[in-house]
Amino acid sequence: MKRIAVMIFVLMLLLPAAAQAHIVNESNLYDDIAFSEARENIVYLSGLGVIPYEHGAPLFKPKDKLSRSDLAYWAGSFRGLGAQQSDPQAVRQAVLAEGGVPSLDGNATVRDVNQAYFQGRAELNGSEELTREQFASLMAAYLTTKVNGQTLFEQAGYSPGPSGTVEAVAMKESQGADGKTVRTYAVTIQGVTLELSEHPRILYAPVDPGLWKGKSIRESWVMNKREGGQQLQLISFVKPAGAASSPQEANSDEKGQAHAHHMCQEGDSDCVPAGEGAGFPVIPAAAGAVAAVLLCWLLIKKRA
Repeated sequence: MKRIAVMIFVLMLLLPAAAQAHIVNESNLYDDIAFSEARENIVYLSGLGVIPYEHGAPLFKPKDKLSRSDLAYWAGSFRGLGAQQSDPQAVRQAVLAEGGVPSLDGNATVRDVNQAYFQGRAELNGSEELTREQFASLMAAYLTTKVNGQTLFEQAGYSPGPSGTVEAVAMKESQGADGKTVRTYAVTIQGVTLELSEHPRILYAPVDPGLWKGKSIRESWVMNKREGGQQLQLISFVKPAGAASSPQEANSDEKGQAHAHHMCQEGDSDCVPAGEGAGFPVIPAAAGAVAAVLLCWLLIKKRA
């Protein structure tokens, strides 16, 4: 009995874990922005890091006032301030020390936003306080408006990607250095094939790339990889009918996940179109089935 239990335990340890990253859209980024007028801006700004994504924070609270403490953390994270980026308080203190905010108390004003993100060089001089939703709408103008010679896209290291019809989506599995199964999606848009990043932001499409074929992309943004080449970081699909009143429908078909690391190349034997069975984890399923059989056999033998 002990020997079988040990066998099952070892078998489960040998199951390859899949490295995975969620694709995020306007429906699953936060639970409370689906009907916000600023939802598109929130997704874009989150993708650029202007609004840092906090894991485990399900609510954006769009109608709440933006506090100076949050503004300091958001701006400091985006600009890379603070000796310890992993320490939110260190980031806040760095912004406070350079005069990005007058204090960490109270709510942020338009002028505070200008100082924190643009060192006071944008045309933002109001003294009125902002809600978090209003902040997103305000900052959206600077996605394409330059301050200090750069747009927010350029500050984040993004450049325009292809637009048009998604002609193909392929997924490849490979073995990472840590022994985990690594999956990557490659998306072909109007003849241009690009790897999907680990943490992409998308608008108005399901989070399962296997369902993107045939859909139209309004615009996309890419970022250069350290090892060369580019990755899709932000994709805005053509808004479907009814999206304005019910944007969560874009995510209702499949709550899939994007799994990324190695691009699917033509001729690879293990590269098949996404959404056509490529993503099914055959080895883990088979190992799980064997473990289940052993466990059942153990229980039957014990009762006998």
